[in-house]
Amino acid sequence: MSSAFSQITSATSEPTLCFTLAEFHQWAAMVGLDTNIKPIPETEAHQKLRDLINLSNQFPIQLTIENSPEFQFIPATLKPIADRLRSALLDVKRSNPTHFSDTVKVEPHILYAIISACEHAQSLIDTGSSEATKRILLNNLLIQLCQTRDDLILNYELERELKLPETQVGDFAVTEIIADVMYLHIPDFRTYGADEALRHAASAIHSNSDNLQVVHCVAGLKQTDSSHQCMMGIISGLYQRIVLDAPGHYIFGIFRFNEVFLQIVAGIWQDNKVHLYDLGQYSIIDPVQLLRFSLVARGIQDLGKLYAQELLDSDERLHAQVMNNPPSRTWVPVCMDEPSQHPGVPNAHQGE
Repeated sequence: MSSAFSQITSATSEPTLCFTLAEFHQWAAMVGLDTNIKPIPETEAHQKLRDLINLSNQFPIQLTIENSPEFQFIPATLKPIADRLRSALLDVKRSNPTHFSDTVKVEPHILYAIISACEHAQSLIDTGSSEATKRILLNNLLIQLCQTRDDLILNYELERELKLPETQVGDFAVTEIIADVMYLHIPDFRTYGADEALRHAASAIHSNSDNLQVVHCVAGLKQTDSSHQCMMGIISGLYQRIVLDAPGHYIFGIFRFNEVFLQIVAGIWQDNKVHLYDLGQYSIIDPVQLLRFSLVARGIQDLGKLYAQELLDSDERLHAQVMNNPPSRTWVPVCMDEPSQHPGVPNAHQGE
């Protein structure tokens, strides 16, 4: 039996999807994925997504000041990009000062990572350097964003094996995807440690950890369109949320396309399907755009901390449910199953 993926172990490589476009859409239909990325609806249920978008339009006022401490770690070689960023933000401030606040902060090492990624991306495009180097810079930015937090809830790791609902597409047995992933590390989730059935069913990330690891955001940063890899990772996170009885949580994805653009999407269960929503497209060679991307990514991290607390608060309730109705060890695609076997999948419009 063939696998749909070739596993590549290099820390800077990308897994290769062997799907044709038709096969990917066949798989998507099986697992209940609507591959159309839609604008965020103007409904209260999607307010969290609009709040994330709004973060990209609120800039630190300190970045308009030439001698601001935020610029202290920027070396002379990166000063032209730093000046471009400050000049562009000054233009925005003159036209719309309400986009600035002294309560919005960007730590100096995050600003360095933004400016460094932007400068190197431009130079690598100009010189035709390797894709591996570009991915390293973008992954470093995401790692730096996670390490900024003063807790150990969020982790970002490269090339993790993510579990998928078991499907058969042509000659391919589809059971996992390899992707970079931001996940919630929840060490005090009692049900995960106490019940073997839930432990197996709720594990989305292949790991020897004794603690629950919950997929929160999946990244695909190769040069060619990595949207399909990203969508498959989102499916992993959303099927994990079914087991954890949290289908109202969003799972996020970041993918690269047309060489210099990043797109952020959010996936959620609605009407027994996974729907995807657009959280913006950002150029990696424009320092203002990369700053906006970082502000949204930081908001996604903050939402992850909220989700982690919600999962902890549901621990006792989930433990009782598992005792009465142990979960299946494998993930069965919703479109190949009876609705009663996925009682957590919402049939009504949700987005909490």
